[in-house]
Amino acid sequence: MTMPMLTVDELRRRLDLHGTDRRDWPADAWTAATTLVARSAEARAVWDEAVALDRLLGTAPAVGPSPALVARVLADAPPASLPARWRRRAAAMAVPLAAAAGLALWLARGAPRVDVSAIEVGDYTSPTDYLLDPYGVDVSDSLPSLGCDDSTLGCPGLDGETDMEARSRV
Repeated sequence: MTMPMLTVDELRRRLDLHGTDRRDWPADAWTAATTLVARSAEARAVWDEAVALDRLLGTAPAVGPSPALVARVLADAPPASLPARWRRRAAAMAVPLAAAAGLALWLARGAPRVDVSAIEVGDYTSPTDYLLDPYGVDVSDSLPSLGCDDSTLGCPGLDGETDMEARSRV
C-alpha cells in the first residue's frame, strides 16, 4: 500500500480539519503528515503553530451561548415548517401514491398462491389468432351445396337426380 504524499498546503488543510490529535486522523494521512513534518522545516513550523492553537483552545473555558445570542439566532433563522403551498403539493403527491401502495398490498395479500409447476401449457386459441389466419377460402371446407339435407323433400344428389329417384332404383 502506497503512502499518500502530502504537501505543506495539504498539511495545513488537514490540521484545520483534524487538529493535532492522532485519534482524529485517518491512519494513512497521519503517517504521511508525520513523515512530512520530520523532513520539512516549513511543515514543522505549521505543525508547531497548530499545536499552539490546540493548547490555547484547550485552555479556554467552555461557555454556553448567552440567552440574547440564542434569541437573536432563532429570530434570524428561517421558519422550520414548509410553506403551505409546498405542504399541499407534497400531500397531492403522497395521497395517490399511498393509495396505490395500499391497493397493491391488499391485492398481493388476498391473491391465492398458484403452484406454476403444476400448470400444463397447451395450445389455445385467442381472438387475435383469427386475424393471423391466411386470407382466402379453404377449399376442403367449401364444397358446393346441391340442395337440402332432408331426403323426404326430394333434394337432388351429387349426380343431379333426386333422393326419391335414387331410392326407387334400389
